[in-house]
Amino acid sequence: MIEFTYMQCTACGHGELVDVYERDEDWLVEIELPEGAGAIPPFLAPRAASTPSASAPRVELDGCVACCGADAAAAWDALRSRRVATLVDESHFSVSLSRCACGQNFAQVFLERVDWVGGEDDQTWLVVALRDAEVEELRAAPKREVESRLHALAWGRRFLARFFPTQGEISVAWRESGFAIGPHD
Repeated sequence: MIEFTYMQCTACGHGELVDVYERDEDWLVEIELPEGAGAIPPFLAPRAASTPSASAPRVELDGCVACCGADAAAAWDALRSRRVATLVDESHFSVSLSRCACGQNFAQVFLERVDWVGGEDDQTWLVVALRDAEVEELRAAPKREVESRLHALAWGRRFLARFFPTQGEISVAWRESGFAIGPHD
């Protein structure tokens, strides 16, 4: 199972939910500057906060018992066959839109991390509910911006996470507080 951790920069205040790969490779980085070096190089400087403030209202979206009920496995089954559009379709990363029979819209992200060992690579699916206007915003976005726009839309929302770790068992569960789209091939 993949572990998620909320990380926050003490310098700039930017924070996001990250998986173990992002945490270890992107967040837990230490640099040493020579004494008297002055400013931090621009490529290492803390970035501006990109997520809404903690005081932003929580977004509540209501679907039916099938797509938003407590049973995560049932929700996965209800949503997986109802794809209405594919926004990004790469071999190890995709973003698609689906819609439950009740009318609730969802965005589904697929990530695969290739390790080149044994052929069974770590796979993750993240599914978050969207409003009609948000679906149209994603459809209109250039392909290169879909990932960042979806990350911003998913912030603070409950989401469905399905994990198939390398040589592990498939699990599916509801998670809170939005997701970060981690590294992918």
